[in-house]
Amino acid sequence: MKKPARLFFVGGLFFIIDQLLKYLAQNIWTNKELLFKFFGWYPFKNTGVAFGIPVPLVIIVFLSSVVLFLLIYLLKKSKQASLVRRLGLILIVFGAVSNLIDRIIFGFTVDYLLVLTGVINLADIMIVGGLALLAFPRLNPDDPT
Repeated sequence: MKKPARLFFVGGLFFIIDQLLKYLAQNIWTNKELLFKFFGWYPFKNTGVAFGIPVPLVIIVFLSSVVLFLLIYLLKKSKQASLVRRLGLILIVFGAVSNLIDRIIFGFTVDYLLVLTGVINLADIMIVGGLALLAFPRLNPDDPT
């Protein structure tokens, strides 16, 4: 398998796992199960954006779509970028698509992991992880961009 295909496989695998966990949170594992006071399984319907900030759904879907198309454009133009940079973009794209699907289908994002005082999902972790891969130059030493 070629390296770019592996990157898409990794992003797609995380996407599928996130969608499966969202399904479980809504349909099967619907009860809260805390391992510690501030960590555990915590199904939550997030109608807001980051930190639960309320924003009308139509604005969220529109802006998310615009950002997603921009990210896909950057991904297509990143053929000469390092694997780390491309992986970062792929994780952001797959995470954004996963959350956008929730918003379009349900009108909210399904979150399920309580971490300290916030409830997040794997898509959120993918987005933040992808941003970290793009943001820290030491992770991209061979990146010509």
